[in-house]
Amino acid sequence: RLTRRISLVHLTETYLTSTVYIYIHVLAHCT
Repeated sequence: RLTRRISLVHLTETYLTSTVYIYIHVLAHCT
C-alpha cells in the first residue's frame, strides 16, 4: 500500500507541475 500511495503522490506532483508549467507558458505566450 505504501509504495502505491507514494507513486500516486509522485504522479499527482508531476501532473500539477506540468499543468502549472503549461499554464505559465501559455500566459507568457499570450502576453
